[in-house]
Amino acid sequence: MNPSILQHLYLGHNDITDVGIEHIAEMLKTNRMLTWLWLSGNKIGDRGVEQLASTLAYHNSSLEWLFLNSNKAISDSSVDALVHMLKRNHSLKTIYINNCNLSDGAKKKLHEMTKLKKDFDLEV
Repeated sequence: MNPSILQHLYLGHNDITDVGIEHIAEMLKTNRMLTWLWLSGNKIGDRGVEQLASTLAYHNSSLEWLFLNSNKAISDSSVDALVHMLKRNHSLKTIYINNCNLSDGAKKKLHEMTKLKKDFDLEV
């Protein structure tokens, strides 16, 4: 592998909104090298998570680590899209989505889904 190819992208604490996530999701549809994506501490909401989850479910097979923690606009409305993405995506190994606005029930639903995946780390 070429060491000059970008594999880790840190975009934490940059005020990224759902509109910004649309662009990131589009990039992930064709990017085959990125393995880590930090989006912690932004202004990402449910619409952005749903768009990102759709891309990861159907178009990306390289991303292994996804950090969505500390995005306070992420709520229970995102959980079904995340569960669907987890069912379809086989490259992700870790998701950090802690310190968001998820209820205990939503966290439990995500944990139940990840129990079916081998060697998967979920932080909620």
